[in-house]
Amino acid sequence: MEVGLGPEFQSPPGMDEAQAFDESLARMTAAEDLDSDSVWRAKIHFQKGRSVLSSPLVIATDLAARTSG
Repeated sequence: MEVGLGPEFQSPPGMDEAQAFDESLARMTAAEDLDSDSVWRAKIHFQKGRSVLSSPLVIATDLAARTSG
């Protein structure tokens, strides 16, 4: 069985965008330590209350630099 993670980079009230990115990237990096098989990224525009992620390829590049895969 394969297990993956798909965080949406949520930014709840009281959390700024930088903190939302830091927390989501920390979760994805920790997923590798827990032997997760994949991470899914989705592009979500104009829904700041739901997500601050609008460029999944940029995040994928950053995540690749932080992990072994």
